[in-house]
Amino acid sequence: MLNLYPNYIFWNKVLNQVTVRKNALWRFLPVQSISVRGLGKAPAKKELEERLQAMLGSLREALLAAPESEKRLVIEQAEEALSHTFNLLGSGPVKMGQIDWHTDFKTGHNWPKGVFYKKQRQATAPRSDIKVPWELSRGHHLLWLGEAYLLTGEERFAREVVDEMEDWINANPLMYSVNWTCTMDVAIRAVNWLYAIAMIIESDTVTETFVEKIYKSLYRHGWFIYNNLEKNIPFSNNHLFSDYAGLVYLSVLFKDTGYGKKWQQFVIPEFYEEIRHQVLPSGVHYERSVSYHRLMTELASYPCYLLKRVGYAVPADIEYRVRSMYSYVANYTKGNGCAPLIEDNDDGRFLPFVCRDFRRHDYLLDKESTENRMAGNGLEHFSSEKAGTRLYEDAGHAIIRRDEAYLFVTNGGFSKYETPAKEQGTHTHNDRLSFELAVGQDDIIVDPGAYVYTPDPEKSNEFHSTAKHNTAVVDGEEQNGLSRENVFLLKKNSRTTRFELESEDTCSGEYVTLGQSLTHRRTFCLTRGCLGIEDRLAKAGVAHHAVLSFHLAPDVDAAVQDGKAIVKSDSCLLELLFEVVDGQSRLFVEDDTYSPSYGVLQPSKTLRLEVEFDEATIINTKIQWQKRQ
Repeated sequence: MLNLYPNYIFWNKVLNQVTVRKNALWRFLPVQSISVRGLGKAPAKKELEERLQAMLGSLREALLAAPESEKRLVIEQAEEALSHTFNLLGSGPVKMGQIDWHTDFKTGHNWPKGVFYKKQRQATAPRSDIKVPWELSRGHHLLWLGEAYLLTGEERFAREVVDEMEDWINANPLMYSVNWTCTMDVAIRAVNWLYAIAMIIESDTVTETFVEKIYKSLYRHGWFIYNNLEKNIPFSNNHLFSDYAGLVYLSVLFKDTGYGKKWQQFVIPEFYEEIRHQVLPSGVHYERSVSYHRLMTELASYPCYLLKRVGYAVPADIEYRVRSMYSYVANYTKGNGCAPLIEDNDDGRFLPFVCRDFRRHDYLLDKESTENRMAGNGLEHFSSEKAGTRLYEDAGHAIIRRDEAYLFVTNGGFSKYETPAKEQGTHTHNDRLSFELAVGQDDIIVDPGAYVYTPDPEKSNEFHSTAKHNTAVVDGEEQNGLSRENVFLLKKNSRTTRFELESEDTCSGEYVTLGQSLTHRRTFCLTRGCLGIEDRLAKAGVAHHAVLSFHLAPDVDAAVQDGKAIVKSDSCLLELLFEVVDGQSRLFVEDDTYSPSYGVLQPSKTLRLEVEFDEATIINTKIQWQKRQ
């Protein structure tokens, strides 16, 4: 049979490039008028209020039923936003006077105003991070101001929302600022604005003039998203999915307008189809990052809530796939409520109704959480119980639980569906046969995180490297090649040859490197009070140098005594014992770093075992623990 798939890919790439190049021509056209065609007259304030309530439900009732501790936290966050104090992407609390929407306030670098969006990315400086103005312009803090207004009735919170939105619109003309360069952020901003407006619309600060202005701006957001979809061929990622999620909301708001009818007809089936493409059958997002899975879970479920609320029947297979995403969240959540920092992390949220520790994903599972009350708002919750021990074969992840112990093992590939491509952009790391271990409330051995992306390529590559994970490096060979020019680009140098659960407490896997022909087979066995690990390393030739790394949580201390490691956490005392067959070894502890969220570094310790061997070796590790008195 004739294989037409390569031709399909080729012509879709051609069409995609035509669309991208066409967008460069907008600077020669009257986009301010083109973007509002078919809009018609803006609704009166009362009519907009009714439409938003039909879309989003009664936000006041939902918020008043949220936990008291979370409501207090929201008001604290709103007070900080009111004083223009922002803590974004590792900046620490920074107090601004007049908000500058175009500046990376971590470095002071400013992207010029009035420059066409297709030209903006060239205006960068060393160490500057374009994500800072993007993150600020997402408007997450407007949610907290809106919630504070609902909780207190104080006009100062509503007035700040109105003032900031008007200031943003004036400072960021359509297509002419850094804040139009990433469609994902445009879409997320639009939905955050929708919720913030719905929360303050009863305020006297919201005038008919403001309603007309914001209504027109939101329509322009939808027009921009539709014309700048971040589609990649053959597979897209969380950016395109964010575009679709935002357009779903805007298509419902503008369903009776010229463009709105077109958006709705287009985006709802595309949104469903992208769930089918991007969420693996097991429920894991196919970029394989736990942090991005949390973002994708919000992006997939919140629009489904919206569509149900306005009368759409969500297809059964979409319901199943989204519930599976929640099931994965339930399963990867540790006993302390935190998620492991597997693969990339940029602190991304869709609608953060409460600002939380970015490692906490358990609010998704709590039907009473502020997020679930505000986004779900009376509809059946998608949450699921923990699945216990499970192999996510399509994602290359395994989770084993035994008593209070939690083990997460990775042995996946690139973040996309595996293709013959030698190089590809990815949110995954060099972490084949790496693992995390937690006991009860204590993190013990952890993935150190991702730290940053483009502002510091050296550090980004360090956190992507094999040595920064709890696995083995032999002769300095990376599992996949790293690039300083593009920190998301990996050159394929390894493939998984086996990954399976042998029993409820035993997981084994193997990979080979393509460059220097290393074979690494690893078996994990989690029993009561003990984790046993067997590493089999094989490589032709002599005088090989292997390093096994065990990255410890920041509050965990370690020392080497009599050839073994003594490790202390808050409530556990652990011993790590090593046996090396056919090789010489050296065990030591060194200072290291851990990144709990984007741009943040904390000091930590790493235990390393160096092994010299010829041809092949077997390394047996026994990690045993008991509760401290």
